[in-house]
Amino acid sequence: MDSRINTIYPKSGKTFETLLKLQLFYNLFYCIIQVDLVPGYYVIFAILGCFVFFKMLCNVRLDGGAFSHSFWTCFILYVLYSLFIVTNFNGDYSINTILRYTYIPSGIIFYLAPLVMLRYANIRYLPILNNFVYKQTVLYIILLIIFMSYGVFTGLNVDKKLDCFECLQLFIGGGLVYLLLFQDAFNKRQKRIIWIGILLTMFFAAYMARRTVLATYVIGVFFYMMAKTLGTSNVSNKIFKIVCYSIIITLVVYFIFQYGQSLFPILAGRLQDDTRSAVELEVLYLLEHSGKYLSGLGINSYYYSTFINEMRDGCETGYLNMMLKGGIIYLVLFYVMCIPVMIKLFFKKKKNVQSWNYLLYLVLVLIVGNAASSTFSFSIRYIIYIYIILCLYNKNNISLISK
Repeated sequence: MDSRINTIYPKSGKTFETLLKLQLFYNLFYCIIQVDLVPGYYVIFAILGCFVFFKMLCNVRLDGGAFSHSFWTCFILYVLYSLFIVTNFNGDYSINTILRYTYIPSGIIFYLAPLVMLRYANIRYLPILNNFVYKQTVLYIILLIIFMSYGVFTGLNVDKKLDCFECLQLFIGGGLVYLLLFQDAFNKRQKRIIWIGILLTMFFAAYMARRTVLATYVIGVFFYMMAKTLGTSNVSNKIFKIVCYSIIITLVVYFIFQYGQSLFPILAGRLQDDTRSAVELEVLYLLEHSGKYLSGLGINSYYYSTFINEMRDGCETGYLNMMLKGGIIYLVLFYVMCIPVMIKLFFKKKKNVQSWNYLLYLVLVLIVGNAASSTFSFSIRYIIYIYIILCLYNKNNISLISK
């Protein structure tokens, strides 16, 4: 599969894979640093990785005829405003600050990623993406088992276990939701491994009361069932699937109500807790009193959270984090780039399972990733999201998008 793609794109196929490897390398080191497993000077490797990214950025070649004029207008405005954000350090242009936003996944490299991704906005790169996302997910499953077992047997405190799980799930295992929806592109053995990863992630999310992570996968499973049902043209098959999926959902709901509280007491106790509103109000208060609702506070934006009692440089709620960094202008430009192609795909006359999977994945990441959590990082989930958006805008992909 990979060799065929590299025959079509002998050089660009390899550079696309290099971009994916760079993302993994970048996030792997960031996870290691975040959980304090190695000294902080290892950030030098992430900075070197960033220089590789900038080299790729300098070599970007764009196919102007593949996209409409309206897309180019929106995309250029989005990139220009992203450049404004990454050069707005809120008055602090010290070397330490600039280096910090060079190596963190939500820094400079995140804002410039769409410009590099535009070169690979072709559905023919999909096998390379699928192959790499699967391999990265296998690595995530192995690391998840190792780190969580280490945390249990060594008596690691709860905060450290949470840090390990959240870092691995977001930065290394972010492609698992994509694999959940597109699992039909893989063989039976690979599907089993994908489901092992899904069940492990859901178990640890429930065990440590990570409600957003759990909700993401629950909705993802529901969307997978929905795509399989809606994408079936045969009416009898469609009815059969609706009945089967209804039985499965009923059994799962029954199990949760019967045994959920005893198996996952922390999650049951936190279901009604509101841990976001106070922080969200603090961000809105900061934007209002700084007069930066429109433009945001730049990439180096900080605020003191009295709710958490610490200085913070971001917000878990995605759309508010976007407003914090780039204001309403950035939020509007992002949605204007993403939503039209989703509407176009929704009103496509003939939609098979693949078409529904594309649409539902975009909806899942946009809603859950920008409302309940944040996709604001240079991670595999963000790369997949931007790749699909750009592919759907590429006119050369129209005839291939359902195949």
